[in-house]
Order: sequence, then C-alpha cells, then structure tokens
Amino acid sequence: MSRTTPMQPTMGIPEPLPETKFLALKEKLTRFMHSDIYPNERLFLEQSRAIGHLSNEWTHAPILMELKRKAKAMGLWNLFLPVDSAAVAGTSLGGGLTNRQYGEVCEIFGTCIPMEFAAQGKFNLFLVPNTAAIYLLTRTNYSFSHLFF
Repeated sequence: MSRTTPMQPTMGIPEPLPETKFLALKEKLTRFMHSDIYPNERLFLEQSRAIGHLSNEWTHAPILMELKRKAKAMGLWNLFLPVDSAAVAGTSLGGGLTNRQYGEVCEIFGTCIPMEFAAQGKFNLFLVPNTAAIYLLTRTNYSFSHLFF
C-alpha cells in the first residue's frame, strides 16, 4: 500500500447531509437500534461465546452477519468518514456526515452494551481509537479502501 495512492472509490466528494436528512437518518438508526440491535445483544454474546468454545478461529456470530446485511440495506453502513476528511482524501467513502453529525451518530451506537457489536460489525464503523487513526490516514492520502469492501 502506498501512502500516495488515493482511496477508492472516488465517485465524487459527498456533500454534507442536510439537517432534515440527518434527523431522518438518526431516527432510522434509533429505530433500528430498538428493533434489531438491543433485542439481539444477548444472542450475540451467546453466539460469540459458543464460537470461542468450539474453535480458536475468528468467526463472526451469525446474528452479526444478519444485522450487517440489514444495516447495509437500510443505508446505515460506512458512516464513519466525515465529509471534510473525505474531501481531503478525494473519496466518496463515508455517509456525508459532518463531524458534529458523526459525533451524534456515535452517541447512538454507544448505547449498545457490546460496543464492538454495534459499531464494527453492523455499521462498518471503528471504535474511538481507530476512528482517529482512520481520520489521520485520510488526511495523508493513505490507501486503505481494501479494509471496507
């Protein structure tokens, strides 16, 4: 991977999400958390423990994969890269959120007990330390698109 290779895909820089659309996105995310995420927290933990007892191989819990597909279909995927960082990186990755909007979305994700379950698995987000690293990598035009597809 070269630090000078731009991230892919580059289908145009996203525009900041208008506030009315952002409020609708937050409402959709909140409904999804209540209808699908919170009720499945225990199942996720049970499946993860069972996988851990059966093997040393890293395998995702089936409920995680199911909810991941649903989140993608609902447009709740790859929201992690704010528009200013996407612009610097020359990419369309991210959900078109401003830094403030992304912070508000992270507050909602953070209400899930197993945070990794909510953030990394279903929404292709990074936990807080990784978010900062991704932010800095986009600012240096580092190519890491292979991590998201």
